[in-house]
Amino acid sequence: MTRLLLTLLLTGFMASSVHAERSQISADSAEFSGQTGVMIFKGTVELRQEANDVLIQADEMTVKREDEKLSSISASGRPVRFQHKGDSGQIHGKANKLSYDARNEVVLLRGGAEFFDGNDSLKGEEIIYKLRTKEARANGDKQNGSRFEMVIQPQPGKQP
Repeated sequence: MTRLLLTLLLTGFMASSVHAERSQISADSAEFSGQTGVMIFKGTVELRQEANDVLIQADEMTVKREDEKLSSISASGRPVRFQHKGDSGQIHGKANKLSYDARNEVVLLRGGAEFFDGNDSLKGEEIIYKLRTKEARANGDKQNGSRFEMVIQPQPGKQP
């Protein structure tokens, strides 16, 4: 199947910058509504924003825009994968579902979620990461009794 390739201006995607950044989305199919500002992409979806070093890969992705600006992204897959180069280096993660709230710069990973910041990691049923403040919160799954797991590596060159 011929891949659909779109170049969109999505404002401030996963970045502190208020400038519009060029984003590129490729997928097998897409649906658009100019009235609602909703775009739905299906089939090996990939969103790239090179200026902010962002990559999201999913089976399906819904992008919502309000007032000509990105408001949210919802993605699902087995798994959804994302990566972003932050101030402290590369962060990446995966989960069955990903939600991104652009206004508040918050990423929510749900369903077998894993989040990596350098060599440190969080694993749990749900992980919430605030890009602006670099705060994370993880939860296990109370229904099946699973807990979250966190691994913190010592910083190189630091002696105990």
